Amino acid sequence: MKTGWKGWIAALLLGTSLLGVASAEERAVTLADLGYREGVSLEGPRGERTFYFSLPRGKVLPGSRVDLALSAPPGLAGDSVVLADLEGRPPVSRTLGGVSGEVRLSLPLDPARDGEPGVSLRVRTRVHRTDDLCRDAFGGNLNVTLRPQTALVLRYAPLPVKTAADWVAALQNGVAVVLPDEPTPEEVASAVGLFARFSRRFPGRVFFLRGSEEAGAGVLPRVRVQTDPQSASGLRVEGGRDLLISGADGNALTAVARQVADLSLMGAAASAVLGVEESDSRKPEGIPSFLPLRGTLRGEGVLTAELEGTVYAASDASVPGAVELILRGACSLPEDPRVPVQVDVLWNGALAASAALPGGRFDLKVPVPPELGIGPRNDLRLLFRYGKSGAPCRVQPALRRAELYPGSGARVTGSGSTARLGVVGFPLAMAGRGVLLVDRDLKGMGLAAAAHLWGALCATLPPDRFPFPEVRFLQEPGDLKGVGYAVAVSGKPLPEGLKPDFPLSLTDASTLVRLPDRKVLFKGRPEVPLAVGQVGSLAGVPSLALQAVVRPEVLQRAGAWMEDPAHLGRLSGNVFLFQDPGLATVLDTREQLLRVEEEGKPAFPWYGYERFRPYVFFGAWVLLAALLARLYFGQTSRRRGAQEEKKRRFSDSESRDQE
Repeated sequence: MKTGWKGWIAALLLGTSLLGVASAEERAVTLADLGYREGVSLEGPRGERTFYFSLPRGKVLPGSRVDLALSAPPGLAGDSVVLADLEGRPPVSRTLGGVSGEVRLSLPLDPARDGEPGVSLRVRTRVHRTDDLCRDAFGGNLNVTLRPQTALVLRYAPLPVKTAADWVAALQNGVAVVLPDEPTPEEVASAVGLFARFSRRFPGRVFFLRGSEEAGAGVLPRVRVQTDPQSASGLRVEGGRDLLISGADGNALTAVARQVADLSLMGAAASAVLGVEESDSRKPEGIPSFLPLRGTLRGEGVLTAELEGTVYAASDASVPGAVELILRGACSLPEDPRVPVQVDVLWNGALAASAALPGGRFDLKVPVPPELGIGPRNDLRLLFRYGKSGAPCRVQPALRRAELYPGSGARVTGSGSTARLGVVGFPLAMAGRGVLLVDRDLKGMGLAAAAHLWGALCATLPPDRFPFPEVRFLQEPGDLKGVGYAVAVSGKPLPEGLKPDFPLSLTDASTLVRLPDRKVLFKGRPEVPLAVGQVGSLAGVPSLALQAVVRPEVLQRAGAWMEDPAHLGRLSGNVFLFQDPGLATVLDTREQLLRVEEEGKPAFPWYGYERFRPYVFFGAWVLLAALLARLYFGQTSRRRGAQEEKKRRFSDSESRDQE
């Protein structure tokens, strides 16, 4: 029977069709849509960035272009320029000298690019203020800002959508995932899994809806999931815009949804990512032992060369205990062989190591210090610094370049403890089979919050790793034996049957205080609406819980807030408190100056110790001094008494002798 379902799925994936003729359409995709919500800064005097815009299936029509919006700092020399090119074509330039305000630049898109999956945009700056480039480089304020309004404006005639792959390839501006008003766990799992997968391609532009909410949801294409025993399991493209995913039962529905979420359909683009090499004892079957750097990282500069990449430490084995970087590449030779190139290796913004290089090819192994921490997604930055040469900088010096080659990566060793993970590090525990627990009573709000939360956690995992959720309702959680991790979303206390073990309790007057000033940071059932996220365990399983206090609708906003990578990266503690309109407080209850006190169980010994510690020490010293004094004077008194008794006896003896 299972083979039959697979046959249905394969046939429907390849043969689902809907013939039609599409008219010309125009779309604009901005840098903000690509995730650069604040724009991009090109650091002078020599800055360079490359961006990739995906193209939908169809014929590119005349009038398609890339519109650049830039802001240049004042006071630039007259020959300062910005250059932009598409796919290595001759660049278009614009002078920035004497310019104030916004600069516009337009690049036409070649209509001959039919069938291409996307187009790359390269922007370079060549700016200075004086004829001394070294002084300009150290003086700062030479950055040209590429504004988030920079956009690909595309006019095209879309091709008819004949298959599900055609439908996915035609997506451009986002998608809405729709499920029934009273969904089954399998329908929720399919919808949440697809939401998380599409969120990787369209960050911030994927929406989670129930059937009754569709009317006011705009014109985005829909993905509908439903269980329908009366129809065959598979896919159907409706009207060329919407994709219907149906299953005769829950298992068949999730099987089809997994097919749609497959990377071959999503067309995930490679990026500057370093892979993870695992030791043989940690390597799961079927997982390659080394995932190399995808592509080559390059950087250049006048006085320094800088490389930036991403290291994914999450694996399918267990929580990593340590990471060792393997860095293979090359850098420019120094002008003076006696002054070596200094390279600084920064891990998540902190200095991990420094080394001196002679220039040319290099091969470095850098253990990441444990105190810097390991997250599922880590930022790696290499800064190559060149010593001052004897030649002045009055003329343009040669650019220094550095490259990191494929074969670079990170080796994970040892096994860490899930007990030390914070919210941002929880995806490190997401190995093997996991369960998403949702509150049935929350309806759409709770389901949307679960989708946002699952999408935020999955976004920190390597691009080729995607855990499809198994969903259960908190009212019927079942046995968690054999489950590797759990994620829970609830608008009320977690069921006692799951033996919840989290830092804060939302049932009684659980209070989190900061010592020694006794400032209350959290109190159960506060008057303001809060969403509380915590790392702990359910039935002994490593778990992350997102719970609402006062108003459950804050859950959805908290989940959407976490989807922003800049926000999730801040959640380094084991507890975070989300308060409308987006205020988040990150706490770590494992710190010595934080105490959790339950109603009826005040932590008086700790409270007294922290608050009255100086008096306790002073009192103990006084008591010890008094005891020592008493012992001293007691011993002295006894010695005197003995001497007097001895004298008295001697006197009595003499008196008797005289008689």
